[in-house]
Amino acid sequence: MTTLRQSQRAYLVARAAALVAFHYANGRNKIKISNCKGIPYCTWVHHSAEDIHQCLGNGYFPSAYQMTYESFCILHGKLKGGFCAAIAQSKPHKKGRRKGGSYNSPFEISLWVRYGCNASFYDVMVKYGISHTEFFDSVWYVSTAINNCEEFDVSYPSSPK
Repeated sequence: MTTLRQSQRAYLVARAAALVAFHYANGRNKIKISNCKGIPYCTWVHHSAEDIHQCLGNGYFPSAYQMTYESFCILHGKLKGGFCAAIAQSKPHKKGRRKGGSYNSPFEISLWVRYGCNASFYDVMVKYGISHTEFFDSVWYVSTAINNCEEFDVSYPSSPK
């Protein structure tokens, strides 16, 4: 019976070593195994719009985002200035900006477009590797950038026809 336990321990140690080696190989060398309650932390892997385009290809990207990748790049070019202003206008959180560092504007615009295409925010969070709060902060920044962009101004007629 003791040899079975020893083999189980050896198996678990080997799996843990493989997991740590995988994280170090992928540049994620700061691993927290669990918090004070023993619950494992969720490690997020951030994916850019270009990464997702390469994974989905030209066939699936338009159906997922309701636009081609070239159209997405044009949209990013138009919103880039307003996006930086929206980030500057935002109030910093008490704990500081995001743990993973600030994200680039194509990343946040792509998750906003995906969410705007009627995707569940849970699916978008998992696909882009961000937390609940970071997701809604990103949606807010992109919405502010669109509202600040003069090209997307909505004007109503002054008198009915």
